[in-house]
Amino acid sequence: MHFASGVAASRKNESHHFVPQFYLRHWCDGKGRLWVCPLTGHEPFLGTPKSIAAEKGLYDSAGTPFEKFDYEGSLAKLESLFAGRWPEVFDDIGNPETKKHISRFLALMHTRHPAQKETVRRINSLLREMAARARGRKEIEITQSDGERTRIQVSDIDQYAADTEANTRAAFLSAMRASVGEIAQVLNARKWGIIVSDVPGFLTSDRPLVVNRGHCRDQVFGLGSPGTTVTFPISPTRLLLIGDGFKKDGSHYQIESVTGPNTDTIRGAGRFVFARDKPWSLKVPKA
Repeated sequence: MHFASGVAASRKNESHHFVPQFYLRHWCDGKGRLWVCPLTGHEPFLGTPKSIAAEKGLYDSAGTPFEKFDYEGSLAKLESLFAGRWPEVFDDIGNPETKKHISRFLALMHTRHPAQKETVRRINSLLREMAARARGRKEIEITQSDGERTRIQVSDIDQYAADTEANTRAAFLSAMRASVGEIAQVLNARKWGIIVSDVPGFLTSDRPLVVNRGHCRDQVFGLGSPGTTVTFPISPTRLLLIGDGFKKDGSHYQIESVTGPNTDTIRGAGRFVFARDKPWSLKVPKA
């Protein structure tokens, strides 16, 4: 369940899904359609998993300066491992190997959204500003979020942080591959529970893994911060909850109202919320 290496053929004309089609099919009706609810205020409409949550050439590494991996092919292989076992695979999260593999899948769901490219652009812009102030020097020193200091060659910034689509895509893909293992490890270390609803009312979105502050008092918090909770809709009747309140992995809890989890799902969405039944109203909660 790792990315396959090797020089990848160009996939720039292919439509790449950032939410797997097999996953979205669990919200479909008998005709293979689900309700798509834009966060722009437009009316919900019926769509198919093939036609939504996709972007042309999103994972294409051909032509990038330093990334030569078949991301789309590797993601497809990973998804195929889960497609036939979803959602029942979550009944086996007490098995350490199963939980580890699901953690990796969830980590990819967190990192593969195209919105991450905008983060890359902001970082590259900051690096270019730093390099411009350091003219005449061969390297600069930056302090990372964990406090560790790293030295970067100014010439590398000029080459790899230039404001080009190829550089942005390469850095997006590189960050996705580099961070998946660390994020998966954080998720795997926490306790997981399954929230069950008698009615198929859970929504999902184009960014279904959502981190919530919960009882965390830190100003800056993440997936592993004590007190935070992480939610992920598994199907219209089941939702994964990751938090500090479970004694052991795999506990199942019945829920009477899906309003709270659905509010979190809507808040974490990037562009669209998806539903099995047409929602009469969809209000985007304030942050």
